[in-house]
Amino acid sequence: MAAIAGMKIAEGPVELSSLKSTCYPIIEPVAPSTINWENLIGSGTYGLILGTIVEPDKWVVKVADKTTSCTTMNHEINLHKSAIDALQTFKEAQGDLPVFCPGIANFAHKDKCCWYYMQKIYKPPGFSKLIHTTIENADPDEPRTTKEKWSGIFPSPSDLNGFINHFTSSRISNLGSIENVARLNGTIFGILHYLSKQTGQDIEITLGKMGKNQPITVIFFDFDKSGFWNKVNEDQYQIQNNSGILTEKQFIKVLSTSMTNAYCTTMGDIGQQFSQGYQAVAEMVGLGDIAIKTLNNIRQLEEMLQGGRRRRRRKRRRKSRKKKRKTKKKKRRKKRKTRRRRK
Repeated sequence: MAAIAGMKIAEGPVELSSLKSTCYPIIEPVAPSTINWENLIGSGTYGLILGTIVEPDKWVVKVADKTTSCTTMNHEINLHKSAIDALQTFKEAQGDLPVFCPGIANFAHKDKCCWYYMQKIYKPPGFSKLIHTTIENADPDEPRTTKEKWSGIFPSPSDLNGFINHFTSSRISNLGSIENVARLNGTIFGILHYLSKQTGQDIEITLGKMGKNQPITVIFFDFDKSGFWNKVNEDQYQIQNNSGILTEKQFIKVLSTSMTNAYCTTMGDIGQQFSQGYQAVAEMVGLGDIAIKTLNNIRQLEEMLQGGRRRRRRKRRRKSRKKKRKTKKKKRRKKRKTRRRRK
């Protein structure tokens, strides 16, 4: 679930009125006057993000109202805590970097309702939503366009580069360039995969601020579809909540699948930076060979997709040329007919 600072969401998978009628009577006696039930900030798969009364500039609160949702929330908070610890471990070993994972506090579960507090993320100045760090552009001949969803802005790489350059030149960020952000994206996936030891599926990576007067940084969150992994034996791995044993090849496929999204690429200069950031974390814990194989999996997929796009482009060009020839032929026939009529 993405916390979008100050954005009012009118609808989503969970209705505020329904959540409030169920959970207000349960939560208020336990945590009186802490949740602002009228300030809906965000919506997600299994709950809502509301404002807080205590320290509203610092915290939001995630609330869910179903047993299954609370099981997911409990699963997510453990992954989130691990991600925070892993990021801290990396920073202590390698030095500080402009990457944050929002702090969390006070998970509670009573009856049908559960809730916990998360550090508030502020959108960049001049933007109504958080900007996702979408660096992938596997086909430069068919550039992706910037798209907006309720959960944020998903820019094309060229637009993302423009945003980063603007923030850097305006001195509200020290991110520098899209290549630097690509490396940070890779570092984030490396931290999740090899320090936190989780799969990192469907996480969100955005540009935002961790305080009103803080610089724009890279922020990652949303772990509800991720899962912890562990190595059982040589060439045997297991994923949390999955009883099956995976071979190394299958495990690498799981990791690479988690990175088949617009936050990741191995192509071009941007892809080189992403790969270096990812591999550097793996090498810290002796898993560089796994990282190389994972990145190779992604590259093979990207090259295959590029090949498919090139074939489609060639086919379109052939059709276009054929159509032009047909049009020219029709024009010539029409001219001949016109000449004959004049005679």
